[in-house]
Amino acid sequence: MHYSFDKAADLLGIGRRNLIKVPTDRYNRLDVAALRATIAECKLKRQLIIAIVGVAGTTETGSIEPLPEIAEVAREAGAHFHVDAAWAGPLLFSRRHKHQLAGIEHADSVTIDGHKQLYVPMGLGMCILRGPQLAKSIEKEARYIARPNSVDLGKRALEGSRPGTVLFLHAALHIIGHSGYEVLLDDGVRKTKYLAESILSRPEFELLLEPTINILVYRYLPERYRQRAASRELTDSDNQAIDDFNVRLQKAQREAGYSFVSRTVISSTRYGTGKPMVALRVVIANPLTTEADIDEVLLDQLEIAARL
Repeated sequence: MHYSFDKAADLLGIGRRNLIKVPTDRYNRLDVAALRATIAECKLKRQLIIAIVGVAGTTETGSIEPLPEIAEVAREAGAHFHVDAAWAGPLLFSRRHKHQLAGIEHADSVTIDGHKQLYVPMGLGMCILRGPQLAKSIEKEARYIARPNSVDLGKRALEGSRPGTVLFLHAALHIIGHSGYEVLLDDGVRKTKYLAESILSRPEFELLLEPTINILVYRYLPERYRQRAASRELTDSDNQAIDDFNVRLQKAQREAGYSFVSRTVISSTRYGTGKPMVALRVVIANPLTTEADIDEVLLDQLEIAARL
């Protein structure tokens, strides 16, 4: 999940200890069986479940969770069903990939960030409500501006006054349009699959998780570990050494300034769950990125690794 949920728990005053995290499967998606077990435990403790959250496009790996099953569990539990589709929500524009968001139509609320895959300025996030009247539960009014019949949305938001950035989104939806966004999104996924194939074709790299959309995690394998990695015989000390090398590689690449990928630590990989590994993380969201650019990034890493 995104760290903004920790922020939300603090902001709501329920505290992070009441934000219950459910284990994921080897594909970095919420484990529905573990969710059911968690709910049963909450009920035994007479704890009220306010909401259940499914993620469509996880921050680390771009994974899309089993939304139909989570929706069913939420309905059985009588809880609000929220989908964090900040990253992957715009896939709804793609005829080729929107099936991955099946189940999102059952959500009571959905988050989509316009500044991610809708290509508008930073800070333009949206919360879409199945029942818009829900927003009235936090509505505040004032005699001087946010009067009862006012259209000022500030009375239903944390911010009172704010810039009219929604105009950028309104314009983009009309200028780029449904078909334009479809082209952009399909192209990003296609190029990510190209990167995945390039990594699989090179013994120096290891794909840690098959990409779902346009976020990909992998790592560099120093030569002495390649054979053991291929046969799944790496020890904990081997993985620690590989982790340390990938941290050095990513820092050196960033400092050299020619190309860049981010890095993270993930616990669900091709090796299963519960084994945290340092991963090089690529997000292909710039429509101007080419296959040649992707090749250059990998070649840059190979040259840096050789020097290290």
